[in-house]
Amino acid sequence: METTDLSEFDLIRIGDQAMLNADCTIQTHLFEDRVMKMSTIEIGPRCKVGAGSLVLYDTRLEAGAALGTSPSDERRNPAAGTSWEGIPARSE
Repeated sequence: METTDLSEFDLIRIGDQAMLNADCTIQTHLFEDRVMKMSTIEIGPRCKVGAGSLVLYDTRLEAGAALGTSPSDERRNPAAGTSWEGIPARSE
């Protein structure tokens, strides 16, 4: 995790056996339309966040969900056991 970016760690929940790969960003804030917005991120047990992926606030990955290796700034809520890839992230 030495190259993973976790902002506002107290707003992030990471489940057991979750994998956060190199250069992924778990970002709980964003400056949109001149307004600072913040919220939580939940990464469930056994989830995978691919290298270089961007996970934004209000995202909840259910148990075993996977977000692929290409960057995605979509606020999606992948269902348990599903796999997502691309920009915007789409179910595989």
